[in-house]
Amino acid sequence: MTQTIEPRELLTSAELALYNDSLSEATLRKRTSAQLRRDLQRARQLRDKAQDTYRRQVGETRQRTGTKRGVHGTSNQRTREKAQILSATVVRLSEAAQQVAKTEQEQAKA
Repeated sequence: MTQTIEPRELLTSAELALYNDSLSEATLRKRTSAQLRRDLQRARQLRDKAQDTYRRQVGETRQRTGTKRGVHGTSNQRTREKAQILSATVVRLSEAAQQVAKTEQEQAKA
């Protein structure tokens, strides 16, 4: 049985702040295009770091256990979930940045 882990149990305080901001549409609407781009860049870095850590752990598990996939029970589950949470954060921030950029372009034309 796989158990879902709460984001607050996986993420650092900085990661959790970025995650929570990405969930709040009101917060995202208040951000400028530059702020969203900065947040998006940071979220991508954090996602890439988590994905790299997961890949490294899978390789180590593969060596240690001799399994082909490198997955053994629930090993590496927390790191995988962290990478998935951060990937979803990147998607939300990317969509918000596109929307804000579009709005700023429309306001510039007017």
